[in-house]
Amino acid sequence: MGRLCDFNEIMYDFEKKGGVPRDERRMEVFREVLAECGLVDMGFSGRWFTWERGNLPETNIRERLDRGVANEVWQTMFPDGSIQHLTHSFFDHCPLLMTTRQEECGVQTASFWFEAWWLMEETFDTEVRKDRDDQNMAELIDTKVQLNLEIDKDEQYWEQRARINWLRYGDKNTAYFHSQASSRRKKNTIQRMQNDTGGVMENIQDIENIARVYFQKLFDSNERECCDYLLLGIQRCITKEDNQILMAPYMKDEIREAIFGMGPTKAPGEDGFPAIFYQQCWHIVKDKVIRFCLQVLNEDRDFRQKRVGRKGFMAVKLDMSKAYDRVEWNFVKEVMIRMGFANGWIETIMECTTSVSYAVVINGFKGENFWPSRGLRQGDPLSPLLFLMCGERLSSLMRLAMSEGILKGVKASRSGPKISHLLFADDCILFSEASSRGANALKEILRKYRSSSRQCVNFDKSIVFFSKNTSEMDRNSVISILGVRSSNNPERYLGLPNVVGRKKKESFQILKDKMKQRIDHWSTRHLSQGGKEIFIKSILQAIPTYTMACFLLPKTFCAEIESIMAKFWWQKGYGKKGIDWCEWRTLCTLKEIGGLGFRNMCQFNIALLAKKGWRLINYPDSLLARVLKAKYFPNSNFLNSQLGNLPSLTWRSMWVAKGLLCSGMGWRVRRGTEISVWDDHWIPGKEIDDWGHRIKNGVKLVADLIDAENSVWKTELVKRTFTADIAEKFLQIPLAKNPGANIQVWRGELSGDFSTRSAYKILQNASLDPNALLLQTDTKKFYKKLWNLQLPSKLLITVWRASWNYLPTFANLRSKKIATSSVCPRCGYGEENLDHVFRFCPATNGIWQLLDLGWTNNSSIQSFWEWITWVFGRSSHKQRRLFCSTLWFLWGARNRLVHDKKIESAEELSAGLKRFMAEIEGVQERKISLRRLTNQSQEYIPSESAIYFDAAFNARTNKSMAGIVITDRTGGIVKTLNISNSNVPTPFTAEAYAGYHAVQLDRAMGFQTVKIKGDSRAVIKKCQTKKINKSVISAIIRDIQELSKQFLKIEFQFIDRNENKIAHRIAVEALHREEEAYLGGGVSAITQVAPEGRWRRSPD
Repeated sequence: MGRLCDFNEIMYDFEKKGGVPRDERRMEVFREVLAECGLVDMGFSGRWFTWERGNLPETNIRERLDRGVANEVWQTMFPDGSIQHLTHSFFDHCPLLMTTRQEECGVQTASFWFEAWWLMEETFDTEVRKDRDDQNMAELIDTKVQLNLEIDKDEQYWEQRARINWLRYGDKNTAYFHSQASSRRKKNTIQRMQNDTGGVMENIQDIENIARVYFQKLFDSNERECCDYLLLGIQRCITKEDNQILMAPYMKDEIREAIFGMGPTKAPGEDGFPAIFYQQCWHIVKDKVIRFCLQVLNEDRDFRQKRVGRKGFMAVKLDMSKAYDRVEWNFVKEVMIRMGFANGWIETIMECTTSVSYAVVINGFKGENFWPSRGLRQGDPLSPLLFLMCGERLSSLMRLAMSEGILKGVKASRSGPKISHLLFADDCILFSEASSRGANALKEILRKYRSSSRQCVNFDKSIVFFSKNTSEMDRNSVISILGVRSSNNPERYLGLPNVVGRKKKESFQILKDKMKQRIDHWSTRHLSQGGKEIFIKSILQAIPTYTMACFLLPKTFCAEIESIMAKFWWQKGYGKKGIDWCEWRTLCTLKEIGGLGFRNMCQFNIALLAKKGWRLINYPDSLLARVLKAKYFPNSNFLNSQLGNLPSLTWRSMWVAKGLLCSGMGWRVRRGTEISVWDDHWIPGKEIDDWGHRIKNGVKLVADLIDAENSVWKTELVKRTFTADIAEKFLQIPLAKNPGANIQVWRGELSGDFSTRSAYKILQNASLDPNALLLQTDTKKFYKKLWNLQLPSKLLITVWRASWNYLPTFANLRSKKIATSSVCPRCGYGEENLDHVFRFCPATNGIWQLLDLGWTNNSSIQSFWEWITWVFGRSSHKQRRLFCSTLWFLWGARNRLVHDKKIESAEELSAGLKRFMAEIEGVQERKISLRRLTNQSQEYIPSESAIYFDAAFNARTNKSMAGIVITDRTGGIVKTLNISNSNVPTPFTAEAYAGYHAVQLDRAMGFQTVKIKGDSRAVIKKCQTKKINKSVISAIIRDIQELSKQFLKIEFQFIDRNENKIAHRIAVEALHREEEAYLGGGVSAITQVAPEGRWRRSPD
């Protein structure tokens, strides 16, 4: 059924512009009625609003009252059906045109696209390997095209693709994927296009030609010579050290990290291959890809182409017309030169920018290529950074105008900094005195900016917001000079409301509307329970995240958001209310203690805001920190600040999160001054309350426990002051030889840097019921094993629901007064509770015996919870998978009997379960096989002078051994060394000590230019950066950084484990022998007995 109607109602708040806001309850009732009827909005093309009244801006009201709705059957029958909003004639409503099928716009050959499901084919790896030595990559592409293209697209494509996604990612969701793709295809289809003369073209070649001509004109440079005076004010900010980092050669591990950091199915190249192909086939294409990328990057080859004062102020929100597309390439280059970038780096960036070519793709068909002469690519992660450099020209003009007194900025407080502008990519707000003088100054600045950068401001879409004390005469003067419209509410900036009044819930209503809109999409009704879990976590919970990172949302509003998600989670089908078996906060607990890991929105809100507070502490010179400090804590710091009188929502939001920061912050010891031994958090992994008995011995500061001259702990004093376990933790803290100042760190992360994830976990643990904490040991064991079973998520969720008695058995339904009888529908005798369904029903017993699971029967256990935990405790991983799958099959058979009246024998269920387990095992074997191929070792022979290091660690004795190998230019071993360390807490620390000893050895031997290689990516990365390190190994990294300054050139390089076999063997063997040996000018017996292929190393 499909209908076109004037419903005289809107579904969401954003479907109305002007007038009084629509009552939320009315819109909710309208959505509920549509849901009960099984109808969804069909979407539309054309103008947004269908009804309009009022000719003046202050009286104009526009709404979308007319719409097309249809049920799922209609959508399936007419997948290409569409609604078009036509132009208004004499009525206040616009006519609607429904089209049930899409006209063919011409015939062209679609481009090749690699299908991700081909990777699951057993023969795929073999087919790729056939062409791995070919010179021409095109032959490799041709091979992929031939893989399984004979599959019938209409009948088998969706089933096979969904089956793979189900087995690999957790759920079948075939209908969801199909409907989602169909909806996306329909949304992206262009049926007609209007040309410059007003004619409407429907042929695909004509549409492509119109689009191509438009973009050719847009990307055609009209740049005149860039004069130096136009670039005045742009300051040099790139240092020599910055350029050295930028110009350092690219390494192999950086190529791999970039490729594996891409979304698997995102950004396919011109050949149609997405990142997942290279990720899954890395063991085959690695050498070719790395060699090509390094040639391009390192050799620069083969690039393809509120106020009460006397003066009023204003804020102008600019709308930049086609900002990215109008950027002149030569302007970007000149700005980079002015900022001080190295010539080589500028050339590389300009090659990346100017080598682009475009083609218009209409309905999947690619048109002719054309080459632009200006513009930045949308979606390219480099583009926003380059645009910010262009925005530096506008910033310099604003700074010059302020320094010359032409322009006056605004202040948030009397002693605060003046703010003249805020820029974020192409979003821009300018501040100035609200007068004709200020307006003329802004207009002249924008003229100069346009002259140099060719950026064009759309004044018709730009708006100005005035402070309350601005006179009417000044308002009219500014509007006339700038040619912009005025607004009492400057709408939104970067997706956030610029002004939030007392009615905060109305300001954030758009968040609820977006969530409801995503839920109401007809494709979501096809999601299974496992699919719903992913949808809530990946889509719904992400919608308010950005807003919550800036503002503290009202608790009632957060509760409403949680209610939307809870309703969607428990509903039986679209528009059908389900049973809320537990509160949302129960679902929000961590998976390992019995929850599902959904977010508590209030706690997550505070965790996000704490990150802003962390930035205030660590970046005190940032503009935001300086503004807030001047206004709210001029004589204090953030952690000791007060809320103050009439605080803004921004400050109140950050201030609320201060308590969380105080509880999570700690110290990394350097000199130990300023750190209280008894009151501050400074021992990793230990809370102050856990210290137990201690003798103060006159010790107050951590510095009292350090031998400053030798940079070591006073061991005897530590042991006399603390208990043995605390003293042991104490002595494992590394101390730097050149200590420096103490560092404040975030204790929730090993890196010492704040993370929202760890902050949220602190809040969750603090809110847990103490009685629940006592039960965590047994609960954690069960749920940890459950969620590690690698079974479809909907299956695991069914078992999870059973563990909490959240399944709708007739006993549970009767207790909720939904059912009148609790008799088992299968046997007709006992009460249908969980124990009966899965253990005692006669229809169940046969299945357990047929599957050889009779050992799970234990009549002495009466509770279902005790039974499943008992089974989990005495079974293997494979047995637990079969056990949980059996529970799921039994519950499915029960549901088919109750709802579909389908009776299945024990033999049928057993056979179906065995087929299911065979599919599961088959996919797991395929994944293991792919992993082995990806990680397989290849013979490595060193061919350059370098120092290799590795570490071995004994957790029982807390000792580590560093193995170091020095090779000459031919790769021959010159020297080997092993050095032991005691009081080492972790393998991570052991690797850091090994890296330090390697640098120390280089310095002792008098090397000036060195290359140091190790297989610990984390340690190598920390050695490569010059930033202050806050991790648990920060003292060791500081010593490495200080030693590195004594070399003319030092390079740290991450290598694969198979390239570090000798250093690894030396460390392991020496630790085993617990000996130290320095072999001058020779090789240890360990390396001498190694076979010829000694550099080969099997995966750990």
